[in-house]
Amino acid sequence: MFILMSFMLGASLSHARIPDFESRFYFPLKETKDLSFEINSSLIGEILQLENKKGEYSVKAYKYKDLTDISLSYSNEEMLGIHKTLQALYLLKAQIVWGIDLSSWLVTHKFVQEQDGWFVYHDPTGILKSREIKIKFIQNKLMILENRNYGLAKTTYYFSSEKWAKQKLVLKEVERETTEGDEEVHKFGKYAINTGKAKKWFVEHN
Repeated sequence: MFILMSFMLGASLSHARIPDFESRFYFPLKETKDLSFEINSSLIGEILQLENKKGEYSVKAYKYKDLTDISLSYSNEEMLGIHKTLQALYLLKAQIVWGIDLSSWLVTHKFVQEQDGWFVYHDPTGILKSREIKIKFIQNKLMILENRNYGLAKTTYYFSSEKWAKQKLVLKEVERETTEGDEEVHKFGKYAINTGKAKKWFVEHN
């Protein structure tokens, strides 16, 4: 599961102690009314490889007020058969930028300790998917380790300081790997903030 970096500053939760990362990130992205960006992901490439197909593709995400959408285009028309499935998958990836916050994800886990920069959380019930979660932020990189019932998962978020974001950190790439051998890479770029592109998209496609 991917988690968006809209961290709650000084959150007061019954189980979890949340690291204070908010001041480092360009938090207004969550509240931006008109937002668009490109997603370069391994997802479609892997599907093409499995189907022994070739083709170029592009993915763009749009958010205007409460509206969200994914634009997909392919040079291989055979990909149109799974268009809606891919849209739904990429919309989940886009939410890394604009939707889900870390505090909501950790509220079910109990903070145990902070050790060598790692914030450690345990499942107090013994029935959750992730028995242990470790979180660490260092050198513009956020690392999340999940000890799950069926193996380990490591997700790394890479950020860069952007002039248009007042030199604060903006998400650029997410890498995820599991002990089952699954690997995903998602890159985010060409952010357009309040330029009217998202509004225009929804006007033309609704």
